[in-house]
Amino acid sequence: MIKKTVSDNIWFILPFLIFQTLAIYTVPFEDKVALFEKLNANHTTFLDYFFKIMSGFVEWYGWVLTALIALFIRVRFGIFAVVAMLLSGLASQLLKHQVFFYEKRPSFYITPADLQLVEGIDLHTNFSFPSGHTTAAFSIFFILSLLISKKFKPVSLLLFIMALLVGYSRVYLNQHFPIDVVAGAALGTLVTLLVYWLAEWFFNRKAYNWAEKSFLALFTSLG
Repeated sequence: MIKKTVSDNIWFILPFLIFQTLAIYTVPFEDKVALFEKLNANHTTFLDYFFKIMSGFVEWYGWVLTALIALFIRVRFGIFAVVAMLLSGLASQLLKHQVFFYEKRPSFYITPADLQLVEGIDLHTNFSFPSGHTTAAFSIFFILSLLISKKFKPVSLLLFIMALLVGYSRVYLNQHFPIDVVAGAALGTLVTLLVYWLAEWFFNRKAYNWAEKSFLALFTSLG
């Protein structure tokens, strides 16, 4: 199962591993404020608008849309998607508030006058590590990759890029340091992968006819 999962999702998993490897060998050894300022240097009106959209997608409506897509493929996939998103989100919030609660956001170290502010974005100062939006992004887009990559493998690369853009948006919008994004990406991907394997084991060990139907087919049959 592990080999097949990697094979089907190679265009998401391989770029993710390259990204994490490069990040591990660079980000921890850079001054986090200096690296943030370097990556946050170039702003335009278009990019302000674009990254606000990308960041906002992984809030509640991104979760709902992902769950609906999964449900309309198979009920079992809907269950997997909901559990993966909830567990990755819970893990992120627990780490933020219980373990790394002392980690501050960029606006704590840099005065607003020295930040390139984006209209409509409220700055936060606490609970920086890891990035919750990045965790959600990598969970959501990896879920979609796991569900559709068997038929459309190259789409996985696009989904990875979208997840990465959400991660970068958190730096662009002055909400997180790069290290927060790297950690969020790892957390979202790994929790989702673990839940996927557990769900596959659970539903494959015994036949559940209802779980193999799409939500629409199940609803129709019940009606």
